[in-house]
Amino acid sequence: RDYRPQPSVAATSLEDSLKDDNTNVNDIKTKLAALRAERQKANADLESAREDLKKVLNMRQEAVLVLAGMLE
Repeated sequence: RDYRPQPSVAATSLEDSLKDDNTNVNDIKTKLAALRAERQKANADLESAREDLKKVLNMRQEAVLVLAGMLE
């Protein structure tokens, strides 16, 4: 199985636009904004999930996850 994350639709769309030298600047700007918005939402979702996780962890478990870089 391939466990590497797959690129998002927004990232793939932007990459495709950048491969075409004839893509206009407004198209790139729109797709870049969509990618940034997607990433902001993903970061907010991740932070929310981390906060939910902290609620069920004891201090030792939380410390282990901080050391592992999974929590801040």
